[in-house]
Amino acid sequence: MCKVSDKLLLCTCKAENVDSLKNYWVLYRRNKNKDMMIMGSMIMPYAPEENIEKYNEDALLRLMNTPSTFDVELNPNAGDRIQLHFTINEEQFMNYGFEYKSSKWVLKEYNQFGWDEKYDESKHGKIVNALESKTQNSTRKYDLTTSTESVLDEKEKRLMELINRNAPKTEAEKALIKQIEEIEKKGYIIDIPSSGF
Repeated sequence: MCKVSDKLLLCTCKAENVDSLKNYWVLYRRNKNKDMMIMGSMIMPYAPEENIEKYNEDALLRLMNTPSTFDVELNPNAGDRIQLHFTINEEQFMNYGFEYKSSKWVLKEYNQFGWDEKYDESKHGKIVNALESKTQNSTRKYDLTTSTESVLDEKEKRLMELINRNAPKTEAEKALIKQIEEIEKKGYIIDIPSSGF
């Protein structure tokens, strides 16, 4: 599973470096006296499907600008950068980069050589609850009419989240929330029948 978890936390840890960590973050600070030229070849990160990449970027951008995502205050300076590294398996990984601008984190493509040439590692730590697990992504449902148990597909799961008043993410979801509210005003109960109906 290559989707980042919306419950991830960036924790400080006592590890001397990140080599021993599966999922980690590194805070980089600009060093005005550093101007190295690094040559070599990089191992290319895993490229998830476009919709997963968009989900990951949006989720991480929101989390990076939520103070509770960090276990300590970082007190970043303008221009500081953070690399988030996610290990998928022994051969595949994903990297996401962010830069601190105008008092918030914005996406910044991570380039190992480019960052190492002018930036020093300032802090690092472990990413806890980094990726969604397969069980985290599947929600069970029980149909009383047929006495059967099954797994909610992604559309059913999102509809249930909207009915339970999770924030709509798109204009279509906002329109759906308005329809749900109108139906509830009339005294109806919203139910999602199983796919067998």
